[in-house]
Amino acid sequence: MVKKIILAKRNVSGQYGDNLRQLYIQLGLDKKALRLLESRKWHLQAYAIQQIGTMGLKEHLARVYRYTNCKNNLIRMEAQIAVLNLIGFEGLRFLDIISYQITDWQQIRLLKELSTVPQTELTGIDKWLSSENASVTIFALKLARNYRRYELYENIVSCLDHNNPNVRKQAIATLTDIYVENTSEVLLARFERETYQNQIAIMNAIAVIGDVQNVSTLLSYLDTEKAQMKFAVARAIINGNKTGLECLVNDQRSKTYPLIDMIPQLKTEIR
Repeated sequence: MVKKIILAKRNVSGQYGDNLRQLYIQLGLDKKALRLLESRKWHLQAYAIQQIGTMGLKEHLARVYRYTNCKNNLIRMEAQIAVLNLIGFEGLRFLDIISYQITDWQQIRLLKELSTVPQTELTGIDKWLSSENASVTIFALKLARNYRRYELYENIVSCLDHNNPNVRKQAIATLTDIYVENTSEVLLARFERETYQNQIAIMNAIAVIGDVQNVSTLLSYLDTEKAQMKFAVARAIINGNKTGLECLVNDQRSKTYPLIDMIPQLKTEIR
């Protein structure tokens, strides 16, 4: 019965959802959930937290909130989702205190949950971008990107110098959507000291952003022997500057393999 009520509540809202919540309470199922919350079995605790969040039992927010930094991964994940269910964007305040990493899967779940929450003023992203927890910084970058927080541009650029390559990669991805006139140059300035995967990300970003002032800088990276990088650089050249295609075609290397095969394909992608 509990499972059926929970499932139904997830699929309805408004008056129907309120009626189900009232039925849940009238049957004393909320008290049962609180007893499960005190269980020593982690899966029962997680199930109790899930019920409290789904049924919107805001009066138990404080009890759920303390589990958002629980050492048990599943309990912690359910608690973080539950507080978003209960109080929306304000629930993200757990990012201020968590010491454990937020997994990629959990970040996906949190973003999906937020997509169903009525948008209100989302504060705190600037603070999370400088968090000592790298996963919090990565998640904050995703929030800035999803909600188009252009006022955080300088904070995002600062993440390009983070000591964690995954943070830098997410910063590059975020700047692909949130950029200004010289963003491509800012990315290029960091290219040579980046990891290989982040170098690919920079070239992909430049292909989207464009606005490269000096095509010769990009042309200098064509000598790489790695086909993936050569392709990414060629795409960045073509899309990065209005004369990019002409410069690439006039380069002697464009007559050699694999560029001679890559260029026709890249021409079809020109915006």
